[in-house]
Amino acid sequence: MEQTGTSAPGARPAPRTDGRAIAALILGIFSFAPMVGWICAILAIIFGAVSMKRIGTSGGTLTGKPMAVIGLILGILGLVIGLIWSIVMIVGMTAAAIEGFEEALVLLALPLA
Repeated sequence: MEQTGTSAPGARPAPRTDGRAIAALILGIFSFAPMVGWICAILAIIFGAVSMKRIGTSGGTLTGKPMAVIGLILGILGLVIGLIWSIVMIVGMTAAAIEGFEEALVLLALPLA
């Protein structure tokens, strides 16, 4: 007689993928999106690190470590690229503002004939 829905005594439950690992991967991909990239990158790093710790201490009941690692790496890359892009933009805007200010000073110094 076969019983459905029960497992043998001492049997381990089937491993399942940690939802935080999936979230880390998706957020890591979106960390390269404009405007929301910073938020997604930070969340990908957090979810990836938490998921890797949970998977490591789950005793084999949770899987998805590759997704968590890739999400963590993408989050770090997205954050670094976002920081570099921001620095380039700030330097470029500052240089343009200084150049415009210098041109304005030259124009102000010319006598109106």
